[in-house]
Amino acid sequence: MGGIILCNDSIRSIKEYQRKAESAYTWPQPAQVNVIEGVNHPIIFSDADTWGLDLPHNDPLVITLTIGDCNVRKVLVDIDSSVDLIYKETLVKMGVSILHIKPFERRLTAFDNRSIKEAGTIKLPIQAGSVTKRS
Repeated sequence: MGGIILCNDSIRSIKEYQRKAESAYTWPQPAQVNVIEGVNHPIIFSDADTWGLDLPHNDPLVITLTIGDCNVRKVLVDIDSSVDLIYKETLVKMGVSILHIKPFERRLTAFDNRSIKEAGTIKLPIQAGSVTKRS
């Protein structure tokens, strides 16, 4: 699929771009937020958050969230997606019983145009910072 627009498609240039992005940016300490029950707090990024990045960039936003009692790394934030996916293998590694999945008959179309049947739906508590939602 495509390639990185900001560097050549060679492995060397991609690794160099990655090293530059990783070493140039120091994440600021998170701001303290007063949490009010039932109020949504937006996550907002400013120009200051792009310090050290090659601009323009099209890097994906990948974060770690606490889902259930587990820290789940490499959660891709995709606001254009119409579904939220979690792989069955991830649920098993988290110790979540597959019996908690409520069957739901729906087919999803993969990137390669294959049709895939989803296993169902499940609601899990998700914590981002000090805010917990059940989703």
